[in-house]
Amino acid sequence: MIVISGAVSTSQVYIAIILLFMGVQQVLTGAFRGAGDTFVAMVLAIVTLWMLQFPLSYALSKHTTLAENGNMVGFPCDKYRCSSHICCILPQGQLERTQDDRGDQNHRTDN
Repeated sequence: MIVISGAVSTSQVYIAIILLFMGVQQVLTGAFRGAGDTFVAMVLAIVTLWMLQFPLSYALSKHTTLAENGNMVGFPCDKYRCSSHICCILPQGQLERTQDDRGDQNHRTDN
């Protein structure tokens, strides 16, 4: 058995980048879902997958010299874009709720 220490392939680098941004995307869309705003999470998933990731990966794999590596480049690019869009949406206060939205469920009555 031959072990090469310190060797990292290009695919491993792409996968590491993909997992980083995929984790950020999952956590932030989970914040929207947990706050009850599932519509934003759904729209982000549809737009990023069907309108950004698939066309970008197809274009990179068919119309550039990247060939099959175009898929590996398109995926992290899409995850980076989605994560950055979510990071721009969150500070706008979309998850904050007013007292009327919460109702009386958070009020204690000491009788």
